[in-house]
Order: sequence, then C-alpha cells, then structure tokens
Amino acid sequence: MHSRTDRLAAQKAQVALVFQKMLGTEEARSYLIENNFTQANIDRILNGDASLKRAGPVETDRRVGLRRKVLQPIHALVSVDQQRRDRKG
Repeated sequence: MHSRTDRLAAQKAQVALVFQKMLGTEEARSYLIENNFTQANIDRILNGDASLKRAGPVETDRRVGLRRKVLQPIHALVSVDQQRRDRKG
C-alpha cells in the first residue's frame, strides 16, 4: 500500500509543477497544501529540489508498447495497420 501512496504523491507533485508553469507558484503551492503535503516537501517540489529525495517512479518514456516491446518513433502518417503489414512483410 505504501508504494501506491508514493505513486499518488509523485503524480500530485507533477500536477503541481504543471500548475506552477501554467498558473504560477502560488496556485501550485495552494494545490499542494490542499493535498496535505508538508511545507518541506512543498518547498522542495516548487524550488526544483525534488530530486534530493526519491518521490516514487514517474513514467517519462511512453515508447513501450502493450506487448512489452520498445517501439521506435515513426512518422505520424503511418497507420498501425501499415506497420503490422510491414512487420509481417
């Protein structure tokens, strides 16, 4: 259960960073306070020092397919069906 809580906290921290970029630091700070973050954690997140303590895993690379294969970036106009035909090819 602790891992799930850590992941949720990491996601909320990411949301706060988006708020900070889009709405400003005070909105991000309010969001973190509403979500029961400690003042030390709020300061660390908003000042860019969040890497000092591991908050939990946050996915950044989305190029992994459902079949656990790493997919290469492809041209945007190539359809999935065309990719499959090329692989069987």
